[in-house]
Amino acid sequence: MVFRNEDGTTNEATSLSIPLDSFALNKISSEYLFNDEEIILSSQTLCQYLGTAEGRSLAEKEGVEDSQPLRLRKSRRLKTPPEQLDSEDEAAFFAQEKDATDRADRDDSSFKASSSQGSR
Repeated sequence: MVFRNEDGTTNEATSLSIPLDSFALNKISSEYLFNDEEIILSSQTLCQYLGTAEGRSLAEKEGVEDSQPLRLRKSRRLKTPPEQLDSEDEAAFFAQEKDATDRADRDDSSFKASSSQGSR
């Protein structure tokens, strides 16, 4: 397919036609039935893209910086919401806390204060 003539002019008789199912896995394209829909790029559009790419490539080779720097902007990170416990997690944590308290009480039951601690 020739979309640009040797002299650099657009070959109006051609266009690029890409079926939508070319962009999806077979399983997905068969489920959604794209009905033979296509993306069509005219030869004029393809020539514009190619011209832009050739211009940038030439500028890179010559060490010229792009006159229009990319407009990239850092987006702020979304604030992480506080973790919410569901009822199952809350019950499990409550049981763990109770077990820890019971173990601490059992371990402390054998503790006997010495006479020096009792006189304070």
